[in-house]
Parts: sequence; C-alpha cells; structure tokens
Amino acid sequence: MRIDDDKKRRPAMLLRLCICFLVVSILTAAGCFGVVPNPVSENLEECQSFTTTFSPVGQVCPTGPFTYFYWLSGAPPAWVVLDENTGVLTVCPPLGSAGVYNFSVGVTEMWPGPVPPPCATASPAAPVTITVVPAVLPPDPLTIIDTFVTAWSMESLPFYLPLSAVGCSGNYTWSAAGLPPGLILDPYTGEITGVPPPGSAGIYNVTATVTDNYYTCADCCPPASRPFILVIDSYGDYTSGIDYSSYYDFTVEVGPGLTEGTTPVLIDGAPEATLGGSQSASFTGHPGEMYLTSVEQSVAGAYPNVRFGVTGPHQILVSDSNQTAHFDYAVEVFIQTGSEPPGVSEPPGTGYYAVGSAFTSSAASPVTSAALPDVKYVFKQWILPDGSASAWRDLSFNVSGAGNVKASYDTYYLLTLKSDNPPVTESSWELKDSTASYDLALQPIPMSGFWGLLGGRMIAENGRGTVLMNSPQTKLLTWAYDYTIPIIILVVIVLLIVGIVLLSVFMRKRQKAGTGTKATAA
Repeated sequence: MRIDDDKKRRPAMLLRLCICFLVVSILTAAGCFGVVPNPVSENLEECQSFTTTFSPVGQVCPTGPFTYFYWLSGAPPAWVVLDENTGVLTVCPPLGSAGVYNFSVGVTEMWPGPVPPPCATASPAAPVTITVVPAVLPPDPLTIIDTFVTAWSMESLPFYLPLSAVGCSGNYTWSAAGLPPGLILDPYTGEITGVPPPGSAGIYNVTATVTDNYYTCADCCPPASRPFILVIDSYGDYTSGIDYSSYYDFTVEVGPGLTEGTTPVLIDGAPEATLGGSQSASFTGHPGEMYLTSVEQSVAGAYPNVRFGVTGPHQILVSDSNQTAHFDYAVEVFIQTGSEPPGVSEPPGTGYYAVGSAFTSSAASPVTSAALPDVKYVFKQWILPDGSASAWRDLSFNVSGAGNVKASYDTYYLLTLKSDNPPVTESSWELKDSTASYDLALQPIPMSGFWGLLGGRMIAENGRGTVLMNSPQTKLLTWAYDYTIPIIILVVIVLLIVGIVLLSVFMRKRQKAGTGTKATAA
C-alpha cells in the first residue's frame, strides 16, 4: 500500500520541481542588468555639493517595474547619499573631509531587501570616485549687514532699498517673503525696487534671505535671514484738509570725489540733468509730494580698469522736509585674480575696489585634478599688483591701484617606483625640474623553486638612484639572480661525493692489498 502512495506522489513532485526551475530561470534571466552612467569621477571642494542620477540599463523584469539601487562596494560616509528608489546620488562633503573616496553602485529589479539576488550582484556596476580637496572659506559667516529695522515707502512713488551681506564666497542669491504688491527683489543684486500701487498702504513684515552660490552645502555656509518692517504710506492720510499754498525747491548735489566724467540725474526715473563733481542742480516740487532722485552707481574713468563709484546709496528720496540729495563718489580700481601657472586656480575676489579699501582672498592648496592625477600644485606665494609678494595663503592688503593678483604655485610630479615580480610600489611627490634621489634599501628576496631551496636570491639592481623630474616619472625596478650560495653548496656537495668515492676506492685497494699479503705468508 505504501509503494502505491509513493508512485502517486512522484508526478506531483516532478511538477513542483519543474515550476520552481521555471521561476528561478525567469528571475535569473530578468534580474541581470547594470547602471548608467559608468563611471562617475568628480573633483569637489569641501562644502560644494554634487548630484547625479543613475539609471538602469539592460533587461527588465516581466513581473514589475520596481528597481532598487544599492552600494555594491565601499562604505560611503554620511554625506554621500544614494536614493535607493530613484538612483539620485547626492554628495555634500563637510569641512575636514578632504580625501579620495571610492564606491560602486549596483541596481537590481523586484528585490527591495538589502541583499540583492546573486545575478544582480555580478552584473555591471557604476564605479564612483569622489576627490575632495580642502575648501577655502572666509573667516566670517554669511551675514546680512544692513542695520535698518523699519523701511518706509509711499503709494504710487518709486521705492528703492539695497540689501547687502558679507561672508562666505561673496557670490549670493537673494529672496524675500512678505513684500507688498508692486515691489520685487532682484535675486542677483539684492535691490528691492518698484512702485506700490494705490490701496497698498499698510505695515508689512518682510524677511530677506541671502544664500551663498559657491559653498552649496548648507552645513558649511548656511543661508542668512533678516526680518524688517516695511511701511507703505498714503498721501491721502496727510493731505486731506490741508491747503498747500506754495511749491518747494530741492537740490541735487554731486560731491568733489567725481574728478572725471559726469553722471545723469534722474527724477522719478526721468533724466533731468547731467552733473560733474562739485556741481548741483535745483528743481521745483509740488506741495506734499516726494521725489526719488538717483545718479549712476558708477562712472567710467579716463584710464582702463578705473572708475568712480557712489560712496553711499545712489537713490535718495526728497520732500518738503528733506530738500537736498547729496551724492559723492570715490575712485575704484579693478583687480583681477588668477594663478601662476595659469588655470591652476581661480581665487575669489575679482572685482572693483575703492582705493584705500581692503582686498582679501585665499588660495587653495594643494590643487589636483582627475585629468592629471600625477601632477599637483602647492601654493608658494601671492604676487601683488605692485610686484611685491606675500607668502601667506590668506591675503589682505590695502588697495592702491588696478592690476592682477596671482596665486603662484610650485609644480610637483609624482615619482613612482614599481616592480611587478616581486610586487613593489613606492611613490613620492617631487618638485618640478629637481633631481630626486631614492633609496629603497630593498632586501634580497629568495628565489622560487629548486634554486630558492639552495639559497638562491633575487637582488635589486636599481633600488637606489636619481631621476630628473621634468615630468611624472615611473621607474621600473629590475632584479638580478644571485646563484652564489647554490653554486657553493653544489660545489661542496660535489667535493663531498668525489671525496667519498676516492675514499671508498682507497679503502678497497687497501683491503685487497691486505688479503694478498696473508695469502703469501701461508
């Protein structure tokens, strides 16, 4: 009876095995695919973010579109984040994270767990190399420096309010929340301009925010915000019931600082006069009305890279209680930053500076690139516009004239000493055009096989020497075979064998001679 039951079960067992084999075959065939792009190699400064997206390529599982991205190798730090569902890789290295980080990204299908199927594990992966160099951060954090608490404007009149900040790289983007209708904030200059329309009078709580565009990691240079109150007033609140019987005069003055050129004078946006240094113009205003007077923010000088910049705001609101708008200028010169050799680095600080103001910058060091991994540049000194030099990476000086400020670098080449058999790899950075000396003090290495058993050795022929570093150098180490000890051992063995043979022959002859003497005596 039991034998009959076993016969009935065999077809069912065979059917189950066939189904399992079919399912495993489908999963194995469908799960083998890789990711793109391949590979990813990125050079970043600390505090600079980087984002890329991996996409699956290859076969797609017939049972569903789900994909799962995972780290195939390497242990990424917390500031390297891979979205397992979308394949988005986000890198944001903090201060102190300089170094080289190597990972690889894999992808699998329909397998949401932490362990991918064997087929996907063996599939093509995307290697990731992130090279992080030290960041150059100004000493001050990002700060909005305007001291105002309350700003004031009037319906139907042009409004102007410049915002400014210090800290981080100096390359900013501005935004504001709570602005009244008719006013906008220029995201690049930080200027709030516009004309509040009738009916917009009121008190507005505005928050201005500045974000650094160069150091994009929030932990390194967080955005700064500044709340203030913006009051929009209405003439109707003041002129009702008041009879103004006369007009008033107001004056626009340009100070003596503008020694070259002229500036147009605009009243409520319309050009009304042109003034030079120490000149003024008078205008007549209507009773109870205010006028926005403005001049050019900068006036070109007679020489290249020299101009005159307004020392304060270039727009002033005049009224019957404030009837003078005074503008003055100061000489500004253009300073261009760069490096020597050219293209090694672009230090911050390029722009116009008032004569007598402070110029500050900082040089990155060392500077490397993925394109030339065996070349690096180490900061040497700053070369200033007047030809003088400064050996400090953090530079500060009082501006006296236009010119170039260059960060000078020493070039270093990588010297690699290499041997394939036995494997040896040593490397060092050497100054360009110098003569590098090396002495590895390599010890003899036993030979392999029979000669090694007899004491045969491999001796480095060029383990010490000099190399002219006019480019990156790779020195291949060579080894010579030393058979001295095996030869001595073999000679000794041969001599012993010969001695033994000779001794054996000698003993036999003596034995025969002794036997013959005994026979004669008998």
